[in-house]
Amino acid sequence: MFLLPVIAAEIVPGAYSANGEISAVARVDQETAVLGEEFHLTVEIRGALAAQAKPPDLFSLKDFRVLGYPGVQSRYQFINGRASFTKSFRYTLMPEQAGQFTIPPVTVQVGNLKVVTRKVEVRVVKGNGPGRPGRNNGSSGRDPRRAEVVRAVTELDKEEAFLGEQVTLKFLILTPKEIRGLELIDQPAFPGFWVEELPKSPDRDIRRVRRDGDSHIEYTVMKRALFASQTGELVIEPVIFAVTVPRLNSDSFRSFLFESRQTLHRRTDRRTVRILPLPTENRPEDFRGAVGQYRLTVSAQPHEVEVNDAITLRVTVQGNGNLSTLEAPILRTPDEIRRYDPQIDEEWSTKDTVLSGRKTWEYVLVPRVPGTHTIPPVRFSYFDPQKREYLTLKGNPLVLQVAKGDSTLFGRQFGSGHGALVAQGRDIHFIKSLGGRLRRQMDPLYQNRLIPLALIFPAIANGILLVSIRRKRHNEANRHLFRKRQAWSRARRELRNIEDRLGAGRPQFYSTLSRILNEYLSAKFDLSPSGFTREKVISLLADAGITIDLSRQLSDCLEACDEARFTGNSQTPSGKRELLDRSKQTLASLEERL
Repeated sequence: MFLLPVIAAEIVPGAYSANGEISAVARVDQETAVLGEEFHLTVEIRGALAAQAKPPDLFSLKDFRVLGYPGVQSRYQFINGRASFTKSFRYTLMPEQAGQFTIPPVTVQVGNLKVVTRKVEVRVVKGNGPGRPGRNNGSSGRDPRRAEVVRAVTELDKEEAFLGEQVTLKFLILTPKEIRGLELIDQPAFPGFWVEELPKSPDRDIRRVRRDGDSHIEYTVMKRALFASQTGELVIEPVIFAVTVPRLNSDSFRSFLFESRQTLHRRTDRRTVRILPLPTENRPEDFRGAVGQYRLTVSAQPHEVEVNDAITLRVTVQGNGNLSTLEAPILRTPDEIRRYDPQIDEEWSTKDTVLSGRKTWEYVLVPRVPGTHTIPPVRFSYFDPQKREYLTLKGNPLVLQVAKGDSTLFGRQFGSGHGALVAQGRDIHFIKSLGGRLRRQMDPLYQNRLIPLALIFPAIANGILLVSIRRKRHNEANRHLFRKRQAWSRARRELRNIEDRLGAGRPQFYSTLSRILNEYLSAKFDLSPSGFTREKVISLLADAGITIDLSRQLSDCLEACDEARFTGNSQTPSGKRELLDRSKQTLASLEERL
């Protein structure tokens, strides 16, 4: 590993203290970075006030992607009666493109002072180009260490396709040794494509292959079937993976007892797919955008029915293509048959990463007139990208025999089909005639005034009980939502408790305040407190749209607690009060935005 010479810092006028000079340096850990792989930039502050240095803001860097928050390291030395303090911020950077770039001077806030480093020159090359760290650039022939490289690769089965044709995408990780952990830093987006996930194949997703004359373990970490919804040049943007692997070239005896691991960030390359429009020549009039290879099946049961009996008609399209966007084939029925909207059923399968399956439309037909009725052949047109032509499938015509059936019910005559009702001459027939005057002997039970009250009370009680049970089940099913809603009230209550005990001088002030901040954030993002890290929360805050200033305020509060806990430099009561007020204000601002 090559290190650039340490660059002396430029001291801003006034950047001195009574205890000595404050200086800052910036350096990278590689003379030449490789496109798709990370490198590290370290900003180091030296001097008596170095402990007050704040992490510089590098998220606005051009041509480089900053991965997460920096690692912080502090070092204190006391030699020959003189104390020195050094604080370092280590950033992981991912280059966006190849070329010669300049990292501008970095400004570091140290208390009320500012110090500025000099600029740093970085060269980015593609792949295993010359000047790559750890390579035998001066020798000729094959480099034996080339096979130790960990790479992330985007693989496409085709770089040119028709509109609606499947393009199979794979994200691969190539390593010399087995992977111990894998994390996707960016969720991939595929603008201009309809995306379907392809199932994993345990026997094929991990295999040993030979590429460029070297042996690798190939991990297929993601497979997608892409169907373009627009023409032109569509870009598949790079994604970044964090890959944990055994440390390369470690001592064999030590690695036998204790495995040393390292986490590497790898970025896939940007790929472009050219999408061609479907030809207009010989396009059928009933073409509805289906692209692929298909078969058509049409069936109806039963063929002999009576008027108003139901007939089930199934139209099935089976083959390779995007079944989700497939529209129903053309079906025309006579006016004498009523057709209801179909029920749609889909079944998916894959064969050699090709998405296939079948889609069925099940119609219910009800004939309204007796006789012989013929349903014309069902038509389905599609474009075959392999043959580069349009094809039309036709089913057989269906002949239905409809009988008149029984049209009497309880001795009354009802019409069949388009027949009319038989007039009876009068609308109401008395069931029984009673002579004389009807007399009221007693009030019906339902007219008693106490009956409605007796019925309403159980209904209200059951309603209250039902609402309570549903609310409890909802809170249990949505534990993270309930936890998120209670986060602010719980944090505010505990902040009041430590504020009431602030004058007692309890030594647990900083640990309690740090716990409150961490528990609030972990509840908001539904993270386990045991797996909660500050870098993870800062990244989540950025994804949630929180400004960098508010994130920095949060980081300052947490860092102040950690510094007081681990260095023993406890603040005065007024300093504690000020830290508590800043923490309350920061949490209140976060609550308004989360």
